[in-house]
Amino acid sequence: MEPPSASQLALTDIHHPAPIREPQDFKSAIENRFTALEDGSLEDSYLSFSGVTPQLFEYIESRRNALGAKRVRFTYFADIETLIVKVPSEAHEKAHAIIGHEIFLRLRGHMAVDGDEVVPVQSTTFHGSGGSSKEADSAYKNLNVRSQVASWPVWVVEGGMSESKERLRGDASCQRTIKIETWVPERRPPSPAPGPRTGARGAIPTLWARKGDDEVEMDFSAKTPIYHGPPSLVFQFSQLVGRPPNLPGEGDVVLTRQELLRLGRTIWRGII
Repeated sequence: MEPPSASQLALTDIHHPAPIREPQDFKSAIENRFTALEDGSLEDSYLSFSGVTPQLFEYIESRRNALGAKRVRFTYFADIETLIVKVPSEAHEKAHAIIGHEIFLRLRGHMAVDGDEVVPVQSTTFHGSGGSSKEADSAYKNLNVRSQVASWPVWVVEGGMSESKERLRGDASCQRTIKIETWVPERRPPSPAPGPRTGARGAIPTLWARKGDDEVEMDFSAKTPIYHGPPSLVFQFSQLVGRPPNLPGEGDVVLTRQELLRLGRTIWRGII
């Protein structure tokens, strides 16, 4: 299987990139999206910009606060000069933080995994091949296996609001659905890279992710939530910590249907 192209990763066929003519246009787009997510007039967290050269991206990064981009997440593809901006809503922030913290608590509190093996690095910027970079929502690293500053996290939790088909069709009903997907890394032999192999260069992994088999969807628009999916979601210990579990005290993190519904109610509490 060949790795997806930058255009596929950036979903340019779905989120058509718009050019940044002036810095104020970039700032206004972010401010307008924050407002639309807050008042419910839009449910799409993503903005896509084209023609973002490495020099322009460096300018944007250096002026994040002035451009109203302090809270957003950047994913940058230098080879196609495309910048994806994820604008978080309250539900978005609660979703990734609550689920990530729940898994963290299972590892640290229930299994007593050492703190150095589950270190939150949150929205730190991580660099990939071809000048690409990404900021996660919630990210965790095992410092015993990935101690370099530039090394990627072991596991991440990503959240986002996506425009529903119901809203696109003009349906006035209130749809509040949480969808959880699991993705696992796929590694390929690295291609030789030009230039010296520095610590930062050596930390860049040649991998991407494929969708796992388990998927959960919970609809909270009705009084009684509707649950679709397996009886539980299983997160393999080795994929969370980067090493085999020490039995019997350590093992996979399992979130049952009841626990997932409880987390979902917490995410939406105070919002709907």
